[in-house]
Amino acid sequence: MSMQPPIEIRKSRIGDIPDILRIFSAARQYMRINNNHSQWSDHYPDKSDVLNDISQGVSYVGIDSEGDIVMTFAFIKGEDPTYKIIYEGNWLNEDEYGTIHRIASNGKIRGVLEAACNFGFQKVQNIRIDTHEDNIPMLRALHHLGFVRCGIIICRDGSPRIAFQKIKDKMENKFYILSELLKQDRSYRRFDENIKIDKDTLKKLVVLTRYCSSGRNLQPLKYFLACDEEKCEQIFPLLKWAGYLEDWDGPVKGERPTAYLIQCLDTNITKNYLCDDGLQLQAITLGATALGLGCCIIKSFNVVKLKEILRLEEHLSPLYVLAIGKPVEEVVIEDMKEVGEENIKYYRTLDKVHHVPKRSLEELLINK
Repeated sequence: MSMQPPIEIRKSRIGDIPDILRIFSAARQYMRINNNHSQWSDHYPDKSDVLNDISQGVSYVGIDSEGDIVMTFAFIKGEDPTYKIIYEGNWLNEDEYGTIHRIASNGKIRGVLEAACNFGFQKVQNIRIDTHEDNIPMLRALHHLGFVRCGIIICRDGSPRIAFQKIKDKMENKFYILSELLKQDRSYRRFDENIKIDKDTLKKLVVLTRYCSSGRNLQPLKYFLACDEEKCEQIFPLLKWAGYLEDWDGPVKGERPTAYLIQCLDTNITKNYLCDDGLQLQAITLGATALGLGCCIIKSFNVVKLKEILRLEEHLSPLYVLAIGKPVEEVVIEDMKEVGEENIKYYRTLDKVHHVPKRSLEELLINK
């Protein structure tokens, strides 16, 4: 496979404007061909945007080996006003960052975003960027380069964009990816029943358990997959939901899970599964979170009736029911105000936001 020649990045000049506008036009046409009809109107970005970027010293172009301008972007170091408030998530950190805007190519080269990021990481340790939900090629490129989806920001024109961030240090970036997944990996109890989950998705989640540690490497846990409507309707009445919400009987019709994984112990292998259950459940819920789904781990259920409707053999003992679906509720983590049994209880406010108190780091540390 031939390697693409390197792209030289330099600051834009007034004489580059015609080439930059042609690149913008090509990018706009590419968006429309790829069903992105919402981003970059006929009047944005235009000549005035380029002139402003050049005057601010933030406009750049990429030059190929023939000396032709093949890409352009704005790289702005420092706080972006539209990034001050982020919805449905959080930035990875509040350290100094640079932002990539108005990035485009002539459509004849690959690796444009990577080239811009490599340039940006020479100046800062953090890069933030946003794009429209319809910009599928850009979303794929961001995922490929290891950017973390952080939430939603609102542009100056009032339209939403998906916000991403990447940290230069690869190990630190991986840590933040895991940290954000754990923060998002909450117990959800209300779902959109219109969003169905197929058996292949459930299998994809169960595959994750193969990579978990297992006591004595016995691997005694097995899973029953349930995603057809009839089976889900049979399982739901056997479950008990949210013990702390005493006045709530569980999700109503239309907000119930659309799939279940039943974790079972194969007693033919062992009767002591040690800590395997929790390790595997966490792996599955993290995987579901990464797929945009939500879960609720349920321990309280009618074991006898569940075994009956699933027709489980005698040696398979159900341990947990994992309810899965597309969440429709907001769950927030908050610091526990005071130490005590009453203060550990999760609760739901009138706006249907689910609040989960967590102990402080200081309380968790034995030796500070």
